Amino acid sequence: MSSNAEKYFDALLALSGDPLFADLRENLLAKIGDEDLPKLVKHSVARNLSRQDSEFIITRVLDIVAGEEKMKEGTNGNDGGREVIKIEDDEVERNSSQVRGQGKDSYEMV
Repeated sequence: MSSNAEKYFDALLALSGDPLFADLRENLLAKIGDEDLPKLVKHSVARNLSRQDSEFIITRVLDIVAGEEKMKEGTNGNDGGREVIKIEDDEVERNSSQVRGQGKDSYEMV
């Protein structure tokens, strides 16, 4: 049985890569609950991606984290009213082991 994260991923992926569906993808993404969003992120990055794509993703994540840290420093450690979603490591390993052996897929970040 597929998890919500897997279902969301498949739906979002189907809507990706074509500007015609960009608004639909954004609308679906906005409707994903706070509990499912970190699971979707973990499922998404646990794919067999190329080295170049993996470096691109980690660079963006690090830039986001660094920006969040600077924002926290500017607000004396509180989140400045922004919602923070924590991603746990336990499912990343499970998802990445499920993906291994399925072949390499190439996905374009849109």
